[in-house]
Amino acid sequence: MTMGCGGPRYISANSSLHITQLKDAPDSHSCSWDLTTLPGYTVKISFPVINIYSPVCGGAGGDTPDEVKAVINSQCLCNRLEVIMIDTPPTVLCLSNQSVPLLSVDHSVTSLKYVQNSYFPGLSFDILVESTLPECGDRIINATSTGRVFVSPPYRRNLNCQWKLSVDGNNSKVVQIKFLDMDIEPGTGARCEDNYLQLRNPGGSVLGKYCGGTQPPVSYLLFDTNSNKPTIEFRTGDKMPTPRRGFKFEYQVLGCSRNYSEDQHLGNLVSMMPPPGGECRIQVSAPSKNHTLDLVFLDFQLSSENCNTDKLVLKDAEGGALATLCGTALPSPLFTSTYSLSAHLYSSRTTPRFRVSFTYLTSQCGVVLTDSRGALASRDYPLPYRKPRSCVYTITPPQPIKVTFVTFDLGNAKCASNYLRVDVAGQNTVKYCAGEKPADIDVTASVILTYTTSTNNEGQGWLLTYTDGL
Repeated sequence: MTMGCGGPRYISANSSLHITQLKDAPDSHSCSWDLTTLPGYTVKISFPVINIYSPVCGGAGGDTPDEVKAVINSQCLCNRLEVIMIDTPPTVLCLSNQSVPLLSVDHSVTSLKYVQNSYFPGLSFDILVESTLPECGDRIINATSTGRVFVSPPYRRNLNCQWKLSVDGNNSKVVQIKFLDMDIEPGTGARCEDNYLQLRNPGGSVLGKYCGGTQPPVSYLLFDTNSNKPTIEFRTGDKMPTPRRGFKFEYQVLGCSRNYSEDQHLGNLVSMMPPPGGECRIQVSAPSKNHTLDLVFLDFQLSSENCNTDKLVLKDAEGGALATLCGTALPSPLFTSTYSLSAHLYSSRTTPRFRVSFTYLTSQCGVVLTDSRGALASRDYPLPYRKPRSCVYTITPPQPIKVTFVTFDLGNAKCASNYLRVDVAGQNTVKYCAGEKPADIDVTASVILTYTTSTNNEGQGWLLTYTDGL
């Protein structure tokens, strides 16, 4: 046992110590311990005993730091144990709790502080502090232009790993994640709950959340102009019915210019930073010449007056200009008449930001999509499609998705000849027409959209997005 009120405590590698409540201490006192261990090792804290009763005591906690006070439950203002971690909000504990979880701190320094303003019989705590090799490995994943492979730590219960992606100080701001293996305990029903791998963009938005055995789609993690970094999170629950492998992916910083020519139905273009005075050239080619391309803009920010300096120029297979884009307004979807397209990005003053979902379409105007996120627009959107056709769009994602219609306008033509029929596996078929926009659709297996039009169609059509994680 470690006695004494506060002070530095060094935990040697692969060893442990106990910190307990000071005997014969005054009713009102506080103790702080600074914990250090060998660089590269992790300090873990658990609580064999924690009985810190905290009655309401008037005026107590008045000198509590604001960053701690913000997370203290009102019941903990009197007596409490504060666990202070670097770059992490404090954890504050009080009351009798025999099921306090293990706190795993991936830093070599942790501070503990016990504050007591009122003594009650039975007040006691026993803190077990251990120093071990970190179970999650290095918290920073350094990406370069050369592909590297990342393998998850050995799969076990109650893992809580978080890694930050980092790149060298160059113009590239996008890291491609290509999964090679996926074997994580599936969730209950269609959801990833206790066991999952999650990708987050710098702002904290979830790019994808995955579990089960289906390999996720290729992902692109974007860096912003601030110091924020994309995050990869891996968590497991307290039950593990069968052995699991975890996950493995290849990651690399994308170059400014690149080609998309894989035999796939959907992909994403993401912004890059051109070299000074240069351009980024992105080539997209469909699997065969009987395909065309459907481009839907999900994000766009390229500030420039009259597109003089900063702009995105889209050209068809013959080099003819399809569009010259700039500004912050989201461009309308674009349809090509040829099987390939090139995108030329020029930017000298600002950091460009755009994300475009592209789909390969056949001459039959339908497509089968197997990704778990993207966007899709009816033919010729936002112009009326005046041909007597029935276009069938099928989405069979590897993970549950939510389909959201951004716009829906089929005009005033008769519903018998201009409508969208939605067939979701396991649900009733629903037909929509005129301006009757469908509500969000939860899809766990597949959805089939049959778009029937006539020469009398006057509506803009429809635009939808779909994302994984219900």
